[in-house]
Amino acid sequence: MTALTAEILEQRARALSQPARLEGASPESFGKDGHLLFRAGGETFAVPLTSALELLATPRVTAVPGAPAAVSGIVNVRGTIVDVVRLAPLLGLADSPDGAPERRVLLCEAEGSVFGLEVDSVIGIQSILQEAVSETADSALPGIREYLAGTARCGPSRQQIVSLLDVVKVLGSRQFEGVRGRPAPPA
Repeated sequence: MTALTAEILEQRARALSQPARLEGASPESFGKDGHLLFRAGGETFAVPLTSALELLATPRVTAVPGAPAAVSGIVNVRGTIVDVVRLAPLLGLADSPDGAPERRVLLCEAEGSVFGLEVDSVIGIQSILQEAVSETADSALPGIREYLAGTARCGPSRQQIVSLLDVVKVLGSRQFEGVRGRPAPPA
C-alpha cells in the first residue's frame, strides 16, 4: 500500500468515526425549546435537544443475559459501552417487530450518565415552548405517566399530541439499573 492510499484510508476512517450530527440541530440553534420528536410503541414522544446527544442508525446491540425485558442490551459507541433500553416495553406499550427499518438508538444524557433509547422512528426536530406544555393527563397510561414531564400539542394545526419524556426519570427506572456512572462516549 502506498503512503497516499494509507493517508486516504486514515482520513476516511477518521471521518466515519465521528458522531452523526444533524445539520442545524444543535441545542444552541433552537434554544431551550428545541426537542427531538420520535415514535415508540405507536405513540409520539419528544426529548429536549439538550438531553439528546446522538442518533445511531441500526447499531449492533448485544443482549445482556439476565437483563430485564425492557433492556435491549449494550452497544459500543467509539470504544464506550452504552446501555440500551427498549422504550416501548419500558412504558408498557406494544413493541415494534425486530429489524424495523427505521429503528434507531437515541443516545441521551441525564445526570452525567449516557444511555440509549431504542425508538421505532425519528420524526424530526421542533421547538416546543414551555408555555405549550401541560401536565400529563390522568388518562395517560400509568406505565407512561411516571416517565413524562408533560404533554404538548404540536404541528401546523396543533393536532398532534406529543408526550415529553423525562430522561432523568427513565434513567432512574428500576428496569434500567446499572447505567448510572457511565461516562459519555468520546466525541
